[in-house]
Amino acid sequence: MNNEIGKLIKHARTKKNVTQAELAKRVGLATVTVRQYENGSREPNIETLRKIALALGVSIYSLVSFDDASSLVEENINENRITYGENWEQYERIRIVLPDLNHKGAERAAQAVEDIAKIPEYQNIEKVKAREKENERVIKFWKENVDPDYDE
Repeated sequence: MNNEIGKLIKHARTKKNVTQAELAKRVGLATVTVRQYENGSREPNIETLRKIALALGVSIYSLVSFDDASSLVEENINENRITYGENWEQYERIRIVLPDLNHKGAERAAQAVEDIAKIPEYQNIEKVKAREKENERVIKFWKENVDPDYDE
C-alpha cells in the first residue's frame, strides 16, 4: 500500500503540534485508525481526508501526492458541476482568478458576491437554505471537535 498520504498526514499533524489522539478526536476516529493511516497500512477515503484537512487547518491538497491531487481536482470540478449546476462555469472562473488578487482585492470580491447574494432577485432559495444548514453542521463539528470556544 502506498504510504505517501500517511506521510503527508503525519507531517501536517506534527507541524501543527497535534497528537494522533487529538486528531482522532477532532475527526471522530479511533487513534489506531490515525496510526494506520500514517504508517500506510490503511488509507482514508476522500471524506475522511477532508475531515482531517479541516481538523488540521490545511488544504486537502497538502495531504495527497501530485497524482492524487490531480484526481481530486478533477473530482472537485465534477462535484462543482453537480453542486452549482448551470452556474459551475461562473464558479470556476471566480475560483481561477481569485488567487491572482491580493488580500484586499479578495476581500472586496468576496464582499461584492455576498452583497449580490442578498438581493432576492439573484438568490437560489433552495441553495441558500441548504448552505445555511451545512454551515450549522460545520460550526457544530468545529465546536465539538476543534475549538469549543469558537464564536461565530
